[in-house]
Amino acid sequence: MLTIKNYLNQSYDYLLITLILILPFSKGLPNVILGLLALVFILDYKKKYFQEYLQSPLPYLAVLILYVSGQALINGTFMLDLNIYKKYFYLILLPILFFKINNIQRFKILSLIAINASIIGCLFRIFKFYSKFKFFPFADGWTTNFVLLQERPYMGVFCVIGIILAFEQLHKKNKGKYFYLFSILFSLAFILFITVRMAMITVLVLFIIYLFGYLKSNTIRKRLILAGFILFLGTVFMLNKNISKRFFINSTLEKTIENIKQSEPRVIIFGCSGKIVQQDDFSFLFGFDSYTKISERLVACYDDSIEDYSRKSWFLESKFNSHCQFIDFYLIGGIIGLLLFVTFIIKTFLYSYKDFFAMAVFAAFVMFLIVENVFYRQFGCYIFSIFVSLYIINVSRIDGKS
Repeated sequence: MLTIKNYLNQSYDYLLITLILILPFSKGLPNVILGLLALVFILDYKKKYFQEYLQSPLPYLAVLILYVSGQALINGTFMLDLNIYKKYFYLILLPILFFKINNIQRFKILSLIAINASIIGCLFRIFKFYSKFKFFPFADGWTTNFVLLQERPYMGVFCVIGIILAFEQLHKKNKGKYFYLFSILFSLAFILFITVRMAMITVLVLFIIYLFGYLKSNTIRKRLILAGFILFLGTVFMLNKNISKRFFINSTLEKTIENIKQSEPRVIIFGCSGKIVQQDDFSFLFGFDSYTKISERLVACYDDSIEDYSRKSWFLESKFNSHCQFIDFYLIGGIIGLLLFVTFIIKTFLYSYKDFFAMAVFAAFVMFLIVENVFYRQFGCYIFSIFVSLYIINVSRIDGKS
């Protein structure tokens, strides 16, 4: 006969599964499930869950979030920037809740199904768009994001996670190899189809790391495999003009560099981030006193720096943030905030590097964090917290670190 505690324990994993299955499709429902998870966690609390969390690298991230939030409270700007800080607390709450998970393998399989389902949902919306307008919307960022379930970069990293999850199952020779092989090809094809630059680069980097750092084979064979993969990518670039356009590739290196300067927003954004830290009210130790001020300073810099009227209007209307989580924590937390974030990154790599799949998931997110403020978005906070926590717990339980 099931006791109340046994029922709560069993229902917990099903709530986690429901969370990952609906996450790509809804903003509100994941928060409802998160509340239920927190309630069950409290009702069936065991000290070992929190002890396991404390022995992982994740508390370093919690310290960073508490530090920048504490600064905002002291400066009186917490409520002003509440929309950002409330997302940050997913990064504390979700990892703690995940240490109660029982069946990691089942969650991985259901996560892979959720990723495949999200791709199917996107394809349905894309072809619905095509049937109406007779073109694919991938050359323009706004229309691309409009037809996808999540913005293009976030769908890209979600697909990369799908590739890692499926490859892990193939590597372990688990049942269902054709489904896992299909999932890898499906995610890779979708990344190429919607031309997600960072996702493509991430797949290439992780492939090289696995090939030369983890695969047990002779050097000649490894080089032949790498050459074949690069040849495949080169063929894709030649056949898909949109990919070449997204990477700003031109006839010469000089023209390519000039194209990047003119077309890639981060060239201006990163430049302006460098300029505003030279202003008098930026503290090297503690950063600016609010995200609102950072936004205002960046917008003012865009107004001063950009000469082309249409491009300037685009930047001023969009009010681009720093587009790099490392820069962001330096702007809001100074060198202390940046060092806390880097400490978390290093600690997590040292914790997980022996397991390729744990390392790969974290490396994929770190590469993404270099070009996006991932923690500004609910979906970004969710997938980062879920999959980084999942693989940290996996490593912890396999190695007996907790």
